Amino acid sequence: MKINEKLKELITTYDGQDIDLCYYVFEALNEVDVRESSIGLKFFFEEIRTNVTDKTLKLETKVSQEELNQYHKMYGKYINELLNVLVKKAHLNAWATSDFYDTLWTTLKEDSLLENVKSYAFAILCFAQSPLLPYVELDKPVEMDNDKFSTLIKDQMQSVQKVRHILGLGLSQKTEVSSLILQELLKVKDCEKQIVLLAVILDEVVKDKLKGLQGIIQEIKVEEK
Repeated sequence: MKINEKLKELITTYDGQDIDLCYYVFEALNEVDVRESSIGLKFFFEEIRTNVTDKTLKLETKVSQEELNQYHKMYGKYINELLNVLVKKAHLNAWATSDFYDTLWTTLKEDSLLENVKSYAFAILCFAQSPLLPYVELDKPVEMDNDKFSTLIKDQMQSVQKVRHILGLGLSQKTEVSSLILQELLKVKDCEKQIVLLAVILDEVVKDKLKGLQGIIQEIKVEEK
């Protein structure tokens, strides 16, 4: 059975904890040559979020909850930062998808801090939970200095104000908000102006999330009193 077929069977039939699935995935990847391991790793991260298991294959528990908690404490931050650095390097150097997964697998296997199958499984679990995977190839992003950014905002202040108004309406459906914003974006014909307007939108969304977080923190403080 080819590696992708074996992983597909695991993903669509497993019944157990995600960390145990990752344990079996690592064992499968480690049984084949490096190229097949890279191909399998790519397949796993691309398929794991889009497939539903029928729970017909009961997995043996390989990592206890206590061990999982310990791995989070020891490796969680390190593994996430490792992936972050690797993805940034990949985009900076315009790596092809195959090159990225080749490097990811090699980096994983050669990491001196990961000492056994359980720790490798935990790393794969962290990778699978990250929004950075599956890896995708991107075009070169647009860079812009502050002066030009400010000028482009001033040139379309009416659109900026309209977008802020839409975001502040508190509409109940996300499609209502997105459709109104999309209409406004499509009215802007210049690509750089569209980019700046979208940057304003993203900034407003982040601010709104932070306000929500601050509100939750404040509620907790009030309850503590």
